[in-house]
Amino acid sequence: MPRKRKNKALSAYPRKYLPSGRDSADEREKFRELFLYQVALTTPEVVTDLARAVLPAYGETFWPEAKRRGAASVWLDNGGKYHREMARAWFHRDTGSKWWNRYGTARDELLAWAKRYRLEAEWLLHAALDALVNWARDRVPDDDKLTAALEREEPRSIATSGYPWPFLPPWSSWRDSPKRCFEYPVWDGHDERHYQKIVTEEFEKHLTKYLHEIQAEVPLRKRVRLVTKPERFKMLALYLCRRQTLDQIAENENLKSRKDPTGVSRDIREAAKLIDLPLPSQRR
Repeated sequence: MPRKRKNKALSAYPRKYLPSGRDSADEREKFRELFLYQVALTTPEVVTDLARAVLPAYGETFWPEAKRRGAASVWLDNGGKYHREMARAWFHRDTGSKWWNRYGTARDELLAWAKRYRLEAEWLLHAALDALVNWARDRVPDDDKLTAALEREEPRSIATSGYPWPFLPPWSSWRDSPKRCFEYPVWDGHDERHYQKIVTEEFEKHLTKYLHEIQAEVPLRKRVRLVTKPERFKMLALYLCRRQTLDQIAENENLKSRKDPTGVSRDIREAAKLIDLPLPSQRR
């Protein structure tokens, strides 16, 4: 009997508890990053199509503006402020908004892309726009060269290297945490072993005190949720972007946990709930 592969759980953060100042909204953003990463790996044609169908239209506005103001300036404005407003106006079809016609050359193409892969959500449009501005900033505005490059590259290459999707699973981030310092006297000719003993003892006292502070704070922190079945995001990508049926997904040999269509349906719904993504009706 073949050995069943273990489906390793993933955390929304590389920590046991949510960092100070973080809440469930931040947690949801991390789950969304995991889904987008899985889209690039499982259905790379989605990212390829975004580059081929939408990037040239986005570039029609970006590149002339970048020549006038500088690519870095336009990149910062679009990614930091404007894309959020553009995604909101485009998703809600708010034709009266001042953001409706900003980058209008790419609007219809992007909405068609989102509909094609059933990624119709405001936050997904925002993510796609952020991908486009990253790609546009790093590429020469030469349509012939761009077209030739796209024709040469395979979908997976475009999705993972040539046109990297700007979202990655959360890695360990110890370096991002604020620093807590332990001060000790410098060695100034003392006996080496005695100096080591004194500094070690002082550090143990310092650490013990801090660990008591940590234990007092633990009950106040929210525990990070674990995705016990991270393949849910892969199933969701297959269901939405490739329009696979529940039966087809259940028979997919690349999934670590094989199950019946009812189980697939449940996992897809739970994955969509984690990232707040409305689902179309499920088909067998």
